[in-house]
Amino acid sequence: MPTASYVGFHRVVANPPFSQNYSTTGMKYKERFKVFMPEKGKKADLMFVQHMVAVLKADGKLAVIMPHGVLFRGGAEKECRKRFIEDGILDAIISLPPGLFYGTGIPACVLVLSKAGAAARDGVLIINADREYKEGKNQNSLRPEDVAKITHVYRNRLEVEKYSRVVSYKELAAEDYNLNIRRYVDNSPPPEPHDVRAHLHGGVPASEVDALAPYFRNYSGLREALFVPRANGNGKASSDGRPGDPKRLPRLLPGHRAQGSPQGAYRGGTGRPGQTCRVPQGSRRLVGDERKRHRGVAGDDERVRDAAPLSRNNCRDAYAAGHAERP
Repeated sequence: MPTASYVGFHRVVANPPFSQNYSTTGMKYKERFKVFMPEKGKKADLMFVQHMVAVLKADGKLAVIMPHGVLFRGGAEKECRKRFIEDGILDAIISLPPGLFYGTGIPACVLVLSKAGAAARDGVLIINADREYKEGKNQNSLRPEDVAKITHVYRNRLEVEKYSRVVSYKELAAEDYNLNIRRYVDNSPPPEPHDVRAHLHGGVPASEVDALAPYFRNYSGLREALFVPRANGNGKASSDGRPGDPKRLPRLLPGHRAQGSPQGAYRGGTGRPGQTCRVPQGSRRLVGDERKRHRGVAGDDERVRDAAPLSRNNCRDAYAAGHAERP
C-alpha cells in the first residue's frame, strides 16, 4: 500500500451510486488515483473503482456494479480503462439485464478486477447476460439458474456462443480500449425467418423444425409426436411440418365452406366470420351473366373446375387485385 494509513482488503464488493460529481478540494491521499475524472459532468464512477483498487491487497479481488457508460466513454475514462488493462488487473466484465436495481432502469455491468495473477493475465472475460432474467412488474430479477450460469462461466473462464468470450488485451488495444459489450459478444436474436409457402398454405417450414434439433435430441420421439411431413399433390413431403391428410386440410371450393370447418374458420378479404372466397375460372373478374352462372351449386365440376384452393392470403390478395368477387 502507498502509506500505512490504508486498510488492505482481500475482497471488495460494492454498488456505489451512479453518475456522481466529486471534488478534489480537501481530498486526502490523492495517490490512490492514477487518473482523475472531470469534477463536473457526473463522471465519478471510475474514481470509486480506483479507490477500491488502491485498498486491495496484493492478491485481492473486487467486483463493483457500474453503468455501461464507463465501458466506452472517451477522455479520462478511456485513459483509466487503458491503465487497468496495461496493469493486467481487469479480469472480467459481466453485462446484467436492465431493471435489476432500485431507482434506475438503466442496464448495468459488473467489473471484476484482480491483482492476483495480473502479470500473466492477457485477456478479459466478457459475459453478456443481459437477456437472461425474470421479468417483474416493477423490478426484474436474476433467477437461480441465471446466477449459476454466470458463476459457472466465470469460474471456468468458458467461451459460450452469444454469451461469453475471452478477449485479448491486444484486441482491446486495437479497438482503442472501447469495451462496449456487444462489440465483442453480440447476443442479438437472429432475424425472423419468412417462408412464403408456409405463409400461403400453412404448416411449419422444415428448416424451422430442423433448427430445434438440439432440443429434440434431449427428448426422444418428441419431434415425431409433434410434426408429421405433409404430402403435397404428387405424394412428396412438403417443406412444412403439418400433416398432409386432406380430411384435416380440406380444399375449399368457390362459395362453399369445407365440411366440418367451424364458423369463421376460413375468412375472405373483409374478415367477416364465415366469409369464403370465390375465385372464378382463370382467376379473372366476371361481370354480368358470367357472374350469375358462377353462383352455382356445390359439386358442379364445370362451374368450379378452375377454382383455386382457399387461404386467407390468396383470398385477400385476390380481392386487392380485383380478380375475385365478394360473396
